[in-house]
Amino acid sequence: MSVYGDVLFGGSRFVKWALSPFLLLTLVALPFCNSEWTLQSTLMISALELPGLLILIGLWTQKSTSIVLFRIVTFIIFLFCLWYFIDQTFLTGKPFIISTRRSDSNPWNSLMALIFIGGPCFMFSALGRFTLTPYQEFDSELEEEEELGEEEREK
Repeated sequence: MSVYGDVLFGGSRFVKWALSPFLLLTLVALPFCNSEWTLQSTLMISALELPGLLILIGLWTQKSTSIVLFRIVTFIIFLFCLWYFIDQTFLTGKPFIISTRRSDSNPWNSLMALIFIGGPCFMFSALGRFTLTPYQEFDSELEEEEELGEEEREK
């Protein structure tokens, strides 16, 4: 796992205790923010609750389970970005022009979201890391042994 992924999903007690109360509060309060329950609003609330619930469970479980849950969450985020791009590009009929405002909802901004948010999320969900090359941990003892072995070969 890359250093960023290891820090973000590494099971730090600070991250666990800092995020858990806010995630729990959000998961409890979000259904009460909906005034009219329809099929669409129920699906939308469920789609927003699922990643939060998976993150909360992932923070409190063992590392092997939590990595799988976090990979599912990043895949869900990728699917959100992909749906946003498909919706803005093909379903709204808006022209594909470069926007000067980042807050506009248009095909260009949806493409940027897909590339810069969805891309790393897909990479993490597929590979388990945010980099293309595998992360190699630094082992100073092994490096010292290799240096000693090279010095002995040179003699």
